Amino acid sequence: METEEDLLIEKYKTLVYNHEPVYFDISEFEIIISHYICIGEYYEALEALFYAKLCHPQNRELELFKVEIFIGLEELDRALEVAEELENQNIKTYKLNLLKGEAYVAYDDIDSAVTEFKLTLNKAFVEEEEDAYSNPDILEIPFILADAEYYKPALYFLHILMIHNSNNVEIISQIATCYKEIGKFDKAEKYYDKALDIDPFNHRTWISLGLVCIESKNYEKALSSFEFALAIKEKCCRAIRCKTETLIAMERYDDAIAWINDSVEDMDTANAASLFHSLAECYMKISEEEKAINCYYKAIEADPDSAMPYWGLARILYSCDDFQLAIRLIEKAIDKDPDNFNYIHLRGLCMTALGADSFNIQKFSDLLNSGKSLDDAHKIAMTLYYFGDLENCCKFLLNAANINASSLDEFFKHIPDAKNDAFIINYLGKYLK
Repeated sequence: METEEDLLIEKYKTLVYNHEPVYFDISEFEIIISHYICIGEYYEALEALFYAKLCHPQNRELELFKVEIFIGLEELDRALEVAEELENQNIKTYKLNLLKGEAYVAYDDIDSAVTEFKLTLNKAFVEEEEDAYSNPDILEIPFILADAEYYKPALYFLHILMIHNSNNVEIISQIATCYKEIGKFDKAEKYYDKALDIDPFNHRTWISLGLVCIESKNYEKALSSFEFALAIKEKCCRAIRCKTETLIAMERYDDAIAWINDSVEDMDTANAASLFHSLAECYMKISEEEKAINCYYKAIEADPDSAMPYWGLARILYSCDDFQLAIRLIEKAIDKDPDNFNYIHLRGLCMTALGADSFNIQKFSDLLNSGKSLDDAHKIAMTLYYFGDLENCCKFLLNAANINASSLDEFFKHIPDAKNDAFIINYLGKYLK
């Protein structure tokens, strides 16, 4: 059944399509423009704003939409220019500071963003008094910051808002999430518990609590949390996977095997593949390699696009010294997930085991000379390092650094020992200063 908003949007589209005069009152235009912004159709929003200004040329606050649209289009300079023009026209609404704060967040200028958000809160309180703290626009501030991974500033605003919204589960859960992201798992657990005291039937919160407990290695509470989630939503795929991983972390492999076998039939393709992979890992832990291999093949059958089963099979073959076949399988995994350093590492180990005669260095030299992408240069350097060919490794790292010097940081993050290698230090020179 169509809503009033649907009918309004349809009427607007019909008038524009037929080139008929477009006239709506301010509130209707606000609904139309907001509709297009919400669905990410920013140029359509600009067009609607154009008609709105034609009909209501004296309404200066319509220009606020232009700031929001330019932020959506990632034209941040233009957004801030329009905001400054509006301030010069003595438009003092808190919404302008909110939009400026959002633009500064997108710019990664967190200090300016926090300043604008504080002004937003102060102005909203003056304009709306106590209602300011339950205003959806104000409640959005910490979520904007958290979405951009500015968790500590987000916590500052969340705690202020919680004073006036002590039973708001969304705010309390977001506080917990922010604490989790900055590694304060005890505080995260405390706030998830608080959220569940208010709403004990939210299966997603139980899952979040369980994940935090895993981080703090409180596996018993994690397991209990996932079981509560499953009591609320029996076939929840995420809770099933989380319970599986918890049982494996607790080294309860027989329990994990029984649980997976009971659950896997109810799972969709991707989740079934993940469970078969976990089942194979369990069989590996109890030294039943044949059953593990069978499960890896079931995982591939369930989801041929998944890289993990190929990696699992390659690990078994590597442990059995079948390096040629292991490389063929790990190459399939890398084709599906080219940025996974575990896969690249295993390929390097296999190549090292096979020796130089089995390593096609010409293939990589051709790539170097053809000026391939940063990703190519970086991944190849990883393989060369593990193979022990440091000179060619450095050539690829230099190629990557010429594209983007910061690429070396990622390389050394995953292989910190390489930064202490005298050959690499001398070869890379200025890039390591």
